[in-house]
Amino acid sequence: MTDPKPDLTVCVTGFGPPEFSRRFLRSVYDTSEPVAVECFLICPMERHDFSSLTEEFPELHILTQLPASMVNTSINRALAESTGRYVSIWNDASLVGEGCLRGLVDFLD
Repeated sequence: MTDPKPDLTVCVTGFGPPEFSRRFLRSVYDTSEPVAVECFLICPMERHDFSSLTEEFPELHILTQLPASMVNTSINRALAESTGRYVSIWNDASLVGEGCLRGLVDFLD
C-alpha cells in the first residue's frame, strides 16, 4: 500500500540563519493538523549548517541551490519532486499561524 498523497507541499527558501528555518518548520508541523504536509527547504550550497535540521525533521527534503543559479531553479526542482495536491512557497522569515494551512487547503479545495 502506498502512502497517501500529502494535502500540501510547503516549499521554504532558507537564506536566513538555520534558526529561522527551524522556527518556520516548527510552526508548520505544530499547526498543520489535520492537513498532511511535506516540506522542502531550499538552502545555499555553501551552508552546511542546515543538515542538523534533518535530525529534528527527518521527513524534510533539503535542496541545495548552486552558487550561480537563481532561487527559482531550486523552486522548480521542489515543484517537480513534490507529491502534494497543492504547493505553497514561503520565506523562512515567516511563521505559520494556527489554522492557516487548513484554511489554505480548504480555500483551494
